[in-house]
Amino acid sequence: MFKKTISLLTLLVVGFSLIAQTDSIPAPQGTPKLEKEKNNNWILIGLGVVSEVHYENDIDGILEFPNVGFDLYVSRKKEGDIIEPGLSLGWQPIGTTQEEYTLISNGDTTSGMLRASNQMIHVYYTPRVTLLKNMPASIYIEGIVGMKGTLLTYQRFDQEDKLIEQDVHGFYGTWNLGYSLGLRWKIINKVGLDIRYARVSSGDLERIDSLNSQGGHLNYTTTAWDAPVGYLRAGLNFIF
Repeated sequence: MFKKTISLLTLLVVGFSLIAQTDSIPAPQGTPKLEKEKNNNWILIGLGVVSEVHYENDIDGILEFPNVGFDLYVSRKKEGDIIEPGLSLGWQPIGTTQEEYTLISNGDTTSGMLRASNQMIHVYYTPRVTLLKNMPASIYIEGIVGMKGTLLTYQRFDQEDKLIEQDVHGFYGTWNLGYSLGLRWKIINKVGLDIRYARVSSGDLERIDSLNSQGGHLNYTTTAWDAPVGYLRAGLNFIF
């Protein structure tokens, strides 16, 4: 499957790159140089909500997966360049585990709730090719290269649900490789609605399975976790 994904991504990038060359229509002779430069140079910044929409062998609608996170992304277009380099930073929770605990220290007994959250973060390099750049609706394809990790954070509460301790306890990272197909619909000048589907392959990851507190120490077990392969993002972006 991995080789098929690479082959498909290569064919798509080559095909869209060839088509994109016909997308830059020369400006009329009377167009001022400054206006030409503005039409062919820009920085796009966007923020969207993101959620997994399917796993490798299980396809479901987005409402079946309540773990919604955020994706902050930026890309830059320079005059004469077909590929627009970009960067994506994202965060998404993937589950919370909680258990009651009893702590005995110096003869005193303390009870409460211990909560641990598995949180997924990513950093991607996202080269993009955009079609129909000057139309109200433009289509783009992106490559995705980077890393993803699961971050364990925990919080300890007393019997009155008052937070008494919190910290980051562990991080598990791996590589990511994939591609995405998106649509940008211009709402007003320099503001657009962005909808994107991404398919991402991941290396080995672990997630927190269970936890407990003994003698003031946090103990937990982990299990292998197959990260989702399909993600849907929707949000707004701005051109500067």
